[in-house]
Amino acid sequence: MEFASYLAGERWSDHPDCTHPVLAALARDVNDFVGDERRAELVGLIPEVVGLNGSDPILAVAVAVRAAVAALPVAPLEAQHVLSAGALSCDQYVVTAEPPGGARLRAEIAAALDLVPAQRDWAVKRRQAVGACSIDQGHLVRKVAPLMVHTATIGLHQAAIPDGPERLVALLRAAIDDVRALIPRLGPPLCVGVADSALSRGRFSPIDRVTLG
Repeated sequence: MEFASYLAGERWSDHPDCTHPVLAALARDVNDFVGDERRAELVGLIPEVVGLNGSDPILAVAVAVRAAVAALPVAPLEAQHVLSAGALSCDQYVVTAEPPGGARLRAEIAAALDLVPAQRDWAVKRRQAVGACSIDQGHLVRKVAPLMVHTATIGLHQAAIPDGPERLVALLRAAIDDVRALIPRLGPPLCVGVADSALSRGRFSPIDRVTLG
């Protein structure tokens, strides 16, 4: 992301204004987790994230859903719980806001949750226990989506699969394509700085889990 800031003419930073914060968070995590042998594959993706920003919450939701879909089938159980709860929050936002591409996102969420029915049922019961709640868009963008992305990348990194790095790179490519496809439908891209969530590396604390709404 530092080189992306350079290409955009910004000050040297791994949190450039030219890239949506949730997409940038995904790129940083993928870079951290793929290892040196795969990192060269990310170089060609750097120019592609420049200018991919905007203020519509659907951008954060799309990246978060893409990450959840990639990780849910293989991630450790704790990560599956976090991703299932987050996916339900994203689904509720899509139902309420009816954003561009909403039908596709809902279908992808449903298909991913069908692969982990026990975790889906847990997330549904949890939501029922706390009662129906409205989706605060700021909370969704600043907290829920970044937590889902970080959970998904850690989950893919920790999963007992031989192709974790390849899946991480493919996830980043797919998320870039998702954001690029959405931005023309939302109007001119904006370089708006949306505060990143203060997420720690490694395991998830209980307070992280309860912020999923």
